[in-house]
Amino acid sequence: MIGATGATLTQPSDSIDAMTCLAEIAVAHGASISQVALNWLLARDSHTIPIPGATNRAGANLDALGWR
Repeated sequence: MIGATGATLTQPSDSIDAMTCLAEIAVAHGASISQVALNWLLARDSHTIPIPGATNRAGANLDALGWR
């Protein structure tokens, strides 16, 4: 997995740091960590089509759009 700085996440502590970063971004935008991750994925490439598995979360997934 590649981190925000472009470094490869290899240690368990790297994942904790990434989750802390995602949580801080989520709080700043009033979003969930999942919405931050989905927003990031969509912002990376306009040809990316995420396929979320939970249809009951469609409204929350749509809330991931419209902010950067």
